[in-house]
Amino acid sequence: MKKTILSAAVVAIFALFSSNLTAQISATGNLGMQQLVGENIDSDPLFGFGLEGKYDIDESLRVGLGFGSYSTKDEFLGIEFRSFVRPLYVLGEYTFIEGPFSPYAGLNLGLYTFGAKVGDERNSDSYFGVAPLVGANYFVTDNIGINANARFTVVFGEDDTANLLGIGIGATYLID
Repeated sequence: MKKTILSAAVVAIFALFSSNLTAQISATGNLGMQQLVGENIDSDPLFGFGLEGKYDIDESLRVGLGFGSYSTKDEFLGIEFRSFVRPLYVLGEYTFIEGPFSPYAGLNLGLYTFGAKVGDERNSDSYFGVAPLVGANYFVTDNIGINANARFTVVFGEDDTANLLGIGIGATYLID
């Protein structure tokens, strides 16, 4: 499954870049958090970062790839416990208004790797997930903007689903 998604993403990127070299490309980096939500869930938030590369198909529609790493750690009786989630996804976004303030809505589809590390032992599993999102860019110059977003991720496990609520704030850089 991982190889299929990664292969499709690589092919999509090469197809996009070879079709129009004058199109707008952007990079976004965010600091943020992911929180497991749902019934009977009492977990600490996971803090970390997200990175995205995007390609504008036209003035309102863009596609791209993203990666994130969010974790938390705790210690009990001298043993360190660490849990993490690492999404790797393709994305599509629709911008409602072009200009210095540009709100958007989108959808991420990809692999979400959940894991834990206790002492020197580590275990992780990857699952398919989907994340609708809303966000906005506020451009302070022609190429640099402040980005904020929120997403609700549904990850489909073997027997159940997990829900994550995420927020991020960071910067967007437009590459001409």
